[in-house]
Amino acid sequence: MEDHAPFSSAEFWRNRYRTGGHSGAGAYGRLAVYKAHIVNVVAESRKVRSVVEFGSGDGNTASLFHLRRYTGV
Repeated sequence: MEDHAPFSSAEFWRNRYRTGGHSGAGAYGRLAVYKAHIVNVVAESRKVRSVVEFGSGDGNTASLFHLRRYTGV
């Protein structure tokens, strides 16, 4: 069995974006619109004023949110 270096999530995403990749299929198109719709409906019905999202990717889906304050980490 080969000895592999530990997986680095940060390095994976840096390399993915550096080579022209993005957050994935769920962050674009109809899936992004659907997810943003759910967030927007829940946020409005619960009177949410701010959101902190861990694992925000490239921010494309977040650009569809109707939130007063949003922080992607």
